[in-house]
Amino acid sequence: MTTADTFTTGEAPKDRWGRYKISDPATGKERGYTRVTTIAKVLDDSSSLADWKTRMAITGIVQRADLLAQASTALDDRSKLNKIANDAIEAAGAYSRANLGTALHSITQQLDLGMKPQILAGLQSDIETYVASIAAWDFGMRKEWIEVLLINDEFEYAGTADRIVTTRDGKICIFDLKTGTDLSYSFGSIAVQLAMYANADWMYNWKTGERTPMPAIDKTVGIIC
Repeated sequence: MTTADTFTTGEAPKDRWGRYKISDPATGKERGYTRVTTIAKVLDDSSSLADWKTRMAITGIVQRADLLAQASTALDDRSKLNKIANDAIEAAGAYSRANLGTALHSITQQLDLGMKPQILAGLQSDIETYVASIAAWDFGMRKEWIEVLLINDEFEYAGTADRIVTTRDGKICIFDLKTGTDLSYSFGSIAVQLAMYANADWMYNWKTGERTPMPAIDKTVGIIC
């Protein structure tokens, strides 16, 4: 089993508004379908995100004397202060956590495709826990249901589901990976996200424009890993 045979590279194309480009089955003309995550995040508690960013900015400023010095000379320049704040958030390691989450997604994807990716020591325990959990719950994986783009033509939305899995009792469910440390402020948006995936019309191959009928998804249960 080779990398080229199994591992999908690249992302589905999007328009200038960040919407997925989906071909109309009748005309072949591309239309912009709103991303599932764009719709779902409306229910997020944005105040908690703002508080988190504030804490990260303060942490970064404390750690970087040069940023504090820059800020002291730019108190009346909004654009400079915004850049300094963003640099401080990065200095606090906020973006490195997101990068680790992306890496974990990629590694688990490769594992579920039957590949043997290189795993750094710092990620080993997370990956071992993931593999053990999948085995303990008897989740079934199919190659064509991993990182699959799902679309709904009636409401013109699209989103990439991490997995569609079969459970030990034969149900077919949406399965979504989350790498954040605290999901308590996001359960509303996560529920919407999984429900929209479950109610999609088609699995969509963005490279060919081909639509494939959805399997018989259980619309009452979604799995968060």
